Amino acid sequence: MNDSSGAPTDLGLATPDGMTGSMRSLFRSWPIIAAALVLLLPALINGYPLIYPDSAIYIHQGLSFTATGPWAMGYALFLRPFAQFGMLWPAIAAQALVASWAIAKLWTSLGSATRPTDVLALTAVLAPTTTLPWTIGWLIPDIFLGLLILSLAALVSTHLLGSKERDWSLIGLAVGCSVMHASSVLLLLSLSVVIIIPTAIAAIAIGPSRRDLFRLGGSLAIVVLLGLAANATINGVVHRRLAILTPYGWSDALAALNRSGLVRPYLDSNCSDLRYRLCQFADSLPVDPVEFLFSPRSPFATLGGWSGVDDEARRIVTDVAMQQPALLIKHVWRSFAEQIALLDARTEMRGAMDNPGVLALLEQDGIKGLDQYRDALQHTGRFPSRFMVSIHHLAILASIVALLICVPAAVMSAKLRHFCIVAVIAAGIILNDGLSASIAFPQDRFQARVIWLLPTAVVMLLLLLSRSGVWTSQLPGKPDARDRMTEDA
Repeated sequence: MNDSSGAPTDLGLATPDGMTGSMRSLFRSWPIIAAALVLLLPALINGYPLIYPDSAIYIHQGLSFTATGPWAMGYALFLRPFAQFGMLWPAIAAQALVASWAIAKLWTSLGSATRPTDVLALTAVLAPTTTLPWTIGWLIPDIFLGLLILSLAALVSTHLLGSKERDWSLIGLAVGCSVMHASSVLLLLSLSVVIIIPTAIAAIAIGPSRRDLFRLGGSLAIVVLLGLAANATINGVVHRRLAILTPYGWSDALAALNRSGLVRPYLDSNCSDLRYRLCQFADSLPVDPVEFLFSPRSPFATLGGWSGVDDEARRIVTDVAMQQPALLIKHVWRSFAEQIALLDARTEMRGAMDNPGVLALLEQDGIKGLDQYRDALQHTGRFPSRFMVSIHHLAILASIVALLICVPAAVMSAKLRHFCIVAVIAAGIILNDGLSASIAFPQDRFQARVIWLLPTAVVMLLLLLSRSGVWTSQLPGKPDARDRMTEDA
């Protein structure tokens, strides 16, 4: 529901008359709780939260309050209270609740009348057709990259609707998401620029809506400043350096460049002049990034791992970028194109069990229920099934087709604001893939963690257009939708 300014005042879940305050709060919350349970289905079917090799590292970092690699300490601290009691189910339950609440916030920010079961209906559609519940079930921070994009899209929608107040809950969500993953702050900065530039241009060109656009710019500036401060504070406390980016990330970029064949020629050309310890291993650098970074027999491990190679990796990556920019751009473009096509996470499901150090680290940290983890379906290599992965691909294709239909309808119904939300989400997905291609190497889960946003936006747009009568207004004898919806123009 909206106040007189048109801004959403709550999650839009109407309550029956005669309820007390606590009863109303519970009534408004039950669809979000039920939606969270729906989003936990893959993990429940698996028999245990979905464990990735990084999961054990995040847990150990949170408990020991130390970091020796490029894993963001924000998510480690998020897991700490759950890991202290040896319980992982509450951690993914919290992720599911945050996700369902964020979806409800985006839905109500669109400004149309909503029903108590809308959020539950939306997640019931998304759960079997998208990667959203699988990303929530992973005990890694990937879900928060998608929620960062979603929270910024909801902020845009709220201000374009005419809200005179800042939604501090959305600002808090965006800032919290920005510290969860090593690439979150880069995604925050790049997506904010993508949003602010057209907003600034529109603020100059548009008269009546200029105040709303300035408020949007102010909210984005607050998110960026608080996000940068939060990242710098965490890195300052943990790593003893006031860095915005998580330290030790250069080695990922080095492994990606080595995969593209750019490191060996550079070493051959510069080892006679520069003293790189990697020079002695120039002929034996593993091409596979996983083997390069994680094999105990790799030159990377021999030279000291993340902390031992980070400075050398930084110099090599920056030199390659300066000396061969054309080859670097080609590398990023090829990795970007490869990343867009990846969506099948079945091979990564087996990653944790294939790495015996994961189970040992979980046992060392006192995690409970490891018998269920050993028997989990994720280790079979058939979870999710090929059929489920095909559904995910079909849902994306259907979303693209539906979007091509919805855009003209949105234009005819003066719902261009809704199309702006889709544009923000699409930009976020593209930027996520671009960042993954630039600073790491393509993996299925890098795409899976955000691609669910596209079907989410399309389903919301279809529902809004359906309820607004856009489809029927185009029939002969029906009034034009513009006449009934001028308040949203």
